[in-house]
Amino acid sequence: MRINSLYYKQNINIAFPIMLSLAGQAIVQMADNIMVGQLGAPELAAVSLAGAIIMNTMVVGMGIATGLTPLVGQAHALDDKERIAGFFQNSLLLNTTVSLVLTLFLFLLMPYLTMMGQPAEVVELCKGYYILTSFSVVPFILFMTFKQYMEGVENTKVAMVITISCNVLNILLNYIYIWQIWRTIPRGCRCGTSHANLPFDDACCFFSIHPSLPNI
Repeated sequence: MRINSLYYKQNINIAFPIMLSLAGQAIVQMADNIMVGQLGAPELAAVSLAGAIIMNTMVVGMGIATGLTPLVGQAHALDDKERIAGFFQNSLLLNTTVSLVLTLFLFLLMPYLTMMGQPAEVVELCKGYYILTSFSVVPFILFMTFKQYMEGVENTKVAMVITISCNVLNILLNYIYIWQIWRTIPRGCRCGTSHANLPFDDACCFFSIHPSLPNI
């Protein structure tokens, strides 16, 4: 087997931003746990409980959104812009529908939090964070749609920059909500703010890079 150094260089250039983007998504929950943990054990347990339920639900939407990348990649290799536009538009419709269904599922699941063997205090604290994070499912899945499209056309850096930026924003707003104005809002609501900002940033980059795509 002949070692092709060009392959490794191209692979690293494409894969490294994806690695950072995936790591950034995991860091959102980690940052929430670390910062909320400063409030006490019940608060940390509440955030961990809500995060576990919502993240496992989000995996369904993330899996469906990921299917866009190979389809767009194939069309991109053929320079078939009409197929690329068709795949993206249908994926956006599908993922929006899926995200709404998942959000509805999370709200229907909420009354059963008391059946998960947690103390009443933890369940009560969990509700505020659970509701806010449930609303973030729709914007997060929309972000995944733009992200998977970008990666299909070999642009992996946009999602990386946005993910890192939103992590910084999440930590900043966590600090403000948890330690600066925490007395003015419910205890369970003092964390987790980055997901809603993801699709807006991604859409701005998307349409600035591909301004003609919506007209195809």
